[in-house]
Amino acid sequence: VLADIALNDVDGDVCVGAVRGISDESLLCDLIWNDDLKIDARRVAIKKIDNADFLADIALYHPRPAARLVSVKKIASQQVLLKIALNDSEGRVRKAAAEGIDDGSFLKTIALSSSDEHVRMIGVQKIRDKYVLTHIALNDSNWRVRMIALSRLHVTVLYEMDCDESNLNARIRDVEKIDYGPALADIALNHCFWEVRFEAVSRIENGVYAGCKAVTE
Repeated sequence: VLADIALNDVDGDVCVGAVRGISDESLLCDLIWNDDLKIDARRVAIKKIDNADFLADIALYHPRPAARLVSVKKIASQQVLLKIALNDSEGRVRKAAAEGIDDGSFLKTIALSSSDEHVRMIGVQKIRDKYVLTHIALNDSNWRVRMIALSRLHVTVLYEMDCDESNLNARIRDVEKIDYGPALADIALNHCFWEVRFEAVSRIENGVYAGCKAVTE
């Protein structure tokens, strides 16, 4: 009876009240997938679901982005969250999934591989691997993502595009913080100030480059 009311009553508050009275998660799941269920009632129904498989199916496959968004916020599975963060068609759902990821290897994956710069930003804000952060600071296609990576490395002025000499000493200090070989090589070859290039070359000659690991390891 409650399911019929939830689907058919013309008053949204009545539909929500009916859903709140249902405890059977299989019945709630059937309602969630029924296109006739009103938006607010569907949201309440999803919040009542605890079954991880039900939640994963909704988050991965429900046609309504609002339903996927509510369910994503309840999911603990890092594999499911990763899949959604990389593949969902809706940006807000991808971001919500990324925000739920705390596994280091999965954070690295979204920071390096997501086509959505907002998802990459979330990954960069959460990862701690300085080699990955340096790779992103050098190579990401979005300047905001690169700047977040630089800030996580506590390197703030090194890659400013202008050649303002007032920041020269700060840029040299930034080089002193870097021990990732490809970054030092890039600086040594391309930076606009010879003093900064010299510092990078000096760190390479001192063996820093040889001790660095690849991002892909």
